This record gives sequence, C-alpha cells and structure tokens, in this order.
Amino acid sequence: MFERLLRTGASWDWITPVASLIQDWRHRKEGHHTYLITYGQGWSGNQCRRILRRHGIQTWGAMVVNDTIMITVPLPHASYGQHLLDKAGVPVENEPLPGKGKGRRKEIAPSFPVGCVMVAALLVGLALLLAGVYL
Repeated sequence: MFERLLRTGASWDWITPVASLIQDWRHRKEGHHTYLITYGQGWSGNQCRRILRRHGIQTWGAMVVNDTIMITVPLPHASYGQHLLDKAGVPVENEPLPGKGKGRRKEIAPSFPVGCVMVAALLVGLALLLAGVYL
C-alpha cells in the first residue's frame, strides 16, 4: 500500500526531470552518461550516488522511472564510475561505450539526449495517473 502511494506521488514529480534536463544541457560539451540500475535489487539511488561522489564523480538526475534507477554522470568519468559500481556489486543494466573517456571525438557523442527521455517518461507517468492506472 505504501509502495503504491509512493509511486503515485512520484508521478507528480516534474522538478527532477526538468532539473536533469538543465544539467544535461550544462554538460553538453563534455557529454554525459546515464546508468540504468534495476530498482528493488538492494540498492537505492542515494547509495549509488554516494559511491560515485565519494570518489569525486559529480552526479545529477537521480530518479526512478518504470522500476529503473537512473543516475547521470559526466561522460569523461563514466568508465571509472562503472568500475566503482561494479566493484561495489551494483547491477548496472548498461555500460558506457568503450573509448568514451577523455579525448573522445565529437562525432561519437550520445545519439539522443537522456533528459528528453526523462521528460517523456514523466509525461507517460502523468498520463497513466490521470487515466487511473495507478489507483
């Protein structure tokens, strides 16, 4: 019951995706990578952020969308962050593409802005809430 209430309340959160979109735009020159972590595997978004921040990796856009925790980091730190999360035993669903560290070429930038996906997920959640799916 409480879990259902939290999910319903989270669907009204429009600030986190907008803030994430702004930070994605701020980091557009260096690029960014979003880790996807399955929700309910014993790890919270805050625990994962603490692991990364403890080693000096900036994070933003931490949110849960459709049972997936999303955490975004600057692209030059993505491989090291992946190593840290793997070392801690965090089950990351996706990995940074090889060769996307420092000195990467501009033509291999991410093919879509993750912030747009986050905003789209928010709108889908809002539509489902209005349709009565969560209630």
